[in-house]
Amino acid sequence: MFQKLIDKGRCSLGFHSGEWIYESPASCVQVQVCERCAKRSQRTQHGWGEWQFLSEDDCTLQRACPRCGAVESKVQHAWSSDQYYTTPGACETVRICERCSTQEDSGIIHDYSAWEYESDENCLQVLVCERCRAPGNQERLHHAWSAWQYSDFYSAQVCSCSRCGETVVDATAASDPNQIPSLQAAFATLQETLSVDTTPELRQQISAHQGVLFSPTTSYLGMFLEDQGRLTDAERENLESGLALIDACRQHGIDAIFAQIDSSPTVSSAAPQTAANTPPSSEGSLDPSLIGRWRHTSIDSSGSFSQVTDYYMILDGAGDAALSSKTVNTFGEQTSPVEYGRWTASRGYLTIAYPGGEQDVSQYVIEGQTLFFPDRVRKIWERY
Repeated sequence: MFQKLIDKGRCSLGFHSGEWIYESPASCVQVQVCERCAKRSQRTQHGWGEWQFLSEDDCTLQRACPRCGAVESKVQHAWSSDQYYTTPGACETVRICERCSTQEDSGIIHDYSAWEYESDENCLQVLVCERCRAPGNQERLHHAWSAWQYSDFYSAQVCSCSRCGETVVDATAASDPNQIPSLQAAFATLQETLSVDTTPELRQQISAHQGVLFSPTTSYLGMFLEDQGRLTDAERENLESGLALIDACRQHGIDAIFAQIDSSPTVSSAAPQTAANTPPSSEGSLDPSLIGRWRHTSIDSSGSFSQVTDYYMILDGAGDAALSSKTVNTFGEQTSPVEYGRWTASRGYLTIAYPGGEQDVSQYVIEGQTLFFPDRVRKIWERY
């Protein structure tokens, strides 16, 4: 009884039992009658021969069943491993069947082997396809450098790009111009560096760009700016002070210079300071390195007008200070009255107290014969 239930379950699931028998000698139709449930099933079972090409230049394959004569066909190409361009100046390709010469699209294949300038105004080149000129994703700067020539203005060898005008300077002309920062690139880097608002940002910028800022090119920037003649007096002073800071960092190290700047709390020197907002100082303390005569020179010009002003500051060993200026311009010469006061210096701040009770307080850094005021308009002073 249980066996009958099991057999019935098998048949209900499609697992019938019985021999498959061809219906006739010329037919591939087979019939099965289930021994358990008598269900009649049917299927086609060919005895296919081997696949054969119809001809040597045809990729159609056929095979036949020797029992019933049924025929099957399929196409099997012998594709070449090479791709071929379809038309000159285009990058569409095909591959060809080596048996029947049928063609099949095999995609776009660019030949990125040519460099083209992006425009006539600059030296940026883009890698393009040699065939269709489609731009790739690689770029490079490629200047058209002139031969090295000695410049009396720079007292060094210079060469310039005939396309974009960038100029490099080298004392010996022994270097590859492409390996030297141009004056324009160094100027742009210096401007970017000095555009930040905080001391930590300034320190980070100098560290990030020291490869350019500490290069010999930077030493020629002062002459380059003078040659350009397009800067205002304030812009020139800002850049000159920046160059002095860069030079100090190059000689003594970025960490050492900014350690001096960071050693005192930050205060604004945009206006005279009073005792209420002056950084802590020891009354009567003097920094011996400040004692002496200091001068700052400002040059301004516009059209036919030109003006040179020398600012003088004398700090003596007894704590007395004297400040004056002398201006020479197109209209003549003018000398300011001397202002007297008392000076002290403590923790990186110079304080000058005037008889009327006002005080000027300025953060300073001194390197050799150069006095640098980071927060003043007139930043760079030299001993004279």
